[in-house]
Amino acid sequence: MSFKDKVAMVAGGSAGIGQAIAAGLAARGARVAIVTRGAQQGEALAGQLRAAGGEAAWFQGDFLDYASMQAAAAAVRAALGPVNILIVTGGPDRPRPKLFMDTDPADYTAMFNNKCANRLIALRAVADQMIEQGKGKVVFLTTDAGRVPTPGESLVGTGAAGLIFATRAVARELSRHGIRINTVSATLTKNTSAWNKFLRGVETGSNEALVKAFRKIESRSPFGLNEPEDVANLALFLAADESDQISGATMSVNGGLSFP
Repeated sequence: MSFKDKVAMVAGGSAGIGQAIAAGLAARGARVAIVTRGAQQGEALAGQLRAAGGEAAWFQGDFLDYASMQAAAAAVRAALGPVNILIVTGGPDRPRPKLFMDTDPADYTAMFNNKCANRLIALRAVADQMIEQGKGKVVFLTTDAGRVPTPGESLVGTGAAGLIFATRAVARELSRHGIRINTVSATLTKNTSAWNKFLRGVETGSNEALVKAFRKIESRSPFGLNEPEDVANLALFLAADESDQISGATMSVNGGLSFP
C-alpha cells in the first residue's frame, strides 16, 4: 500500500491506535495532518513522524465543534493540500462508561456525541474537499460495544451503534462523489488510554469490578488482546486504493473474542 502524494488527516487520536495509524500513513508516503485539541501530544507525534523521515504537521481542532474542525480542515488544505484521507479516532473519555442504572441521564448526550456526532462533524468538515476531488477515503474507529451488548457500556454502545448505521447511510449518500466510508471496531487494546486505566486499576486495586471485567476479556480472547498495530493495519487497508470496492462496512479487530 502506498499513500504517496496523498494528504491524510488523523483527527482525535495522537497516541495508541491513532499514533499507530499516523505512523503507518507517514511511512508509506502520506502527508499527515494530526488534528487534536491540545498541542503537546499532537506536536510530539508530528515530530516523531518527521524524525522517522515522514511529512507531518499538527493542527488544532476540536471534533466536537464544527467551526473548529472547519478551521482545521482549511488550515490543513493551505499547508499540505486537499484532504484525501480522513481517519477519526479517540475522543473525550468522560463521562466514563457505567451500568445503565448508574449513569446520570445528564451524561447521555455527551456519551452519544463522543462516539458518533464527533466523527460525523469531522467528516462534514472535510467532505467538501473530497467532493471537489471526486474521491476520498474515510475510516472511523469505534468500539465493539456497538455490535455486541456489553454490561457497563450500554450508552457508549448505543452511540457506537449509531455510528455504525451512519457509516452505511452516509456512505450510500456520498458514493456518488467517489467517497468511501468504513468503520473499524475493536475491543480492549494494549498500550492505549483504556489499557493504561486498566493497569492503574490493577496496581492500586481501586476498581475491582473494572479489573475483573478486563481480566475476563483477556482470558476469553483466543488470539490474545489487540496491539495498536493490529487495528491500524485494517484502518490503513481501508484508507488505501486496494480497498476501493469496500464502503459502508464495519469490521471488528478483537482477537476472536466475539464474532459480531
